[in-house]
Amino acid sequence: MKTPVLLILFFALITHTHGSDPVQEKLALQKLVKEREERFGAYSRAAATRSGIFGNKTKNDLKSQVDVLTQIIKTDNRIISTLEVFLDYRSFQKTEMTYSQADLDERNRKLNDLTTSLSQQLKASESDKKNLQIKLKWARLLNYFLFAATLIIGYFWWRGKGK
Repeated sequence: MKTPVLLILFFALITHTHGSDPVQEKLALQKLVKEREERFGAYSRAAATRSGIFGNKTKNDLKSQVDVLTQIIKTDNRIISTLEVFLDYRSFQKTEMTYSQADLDERNRKLNDLTTSLSQQLKASESDKKNLQIKLKWARLLNYFLFAATLIIGYFWWRGKGK
């Protein structure tokens, strides 16, 4: 019973941590940079604090300064991890775009080859059509001559029979 719940939480954590929405990543990065600026301002104030005798720094002053520096380092680490995720996503997009471009180039090459082949077939078909039209004209002319010859022979045969 616990295993499915843990798996669901694990996958939710993975998708939340490695979200692929660049807008959200950018907003998170801007938020972290603003947080770092605020903490750096707190560090400046902590560095300027001198609550000891004769204006010296006390142990508590140094401790608060180190605590603020630790927070800044943690924020920097989160900024770096967010940037790594963002850059990983960018490199993934570039790789995906490269593969997509290669696929498009291949499809374009195949379509060009097909267009060239179809163009050559069309030219050959048009040439065959012209040849067949010329042959058809000659065949019609020959048919007219044969029909005329048959009529002439039939006329002479009919006249010869009547005499």
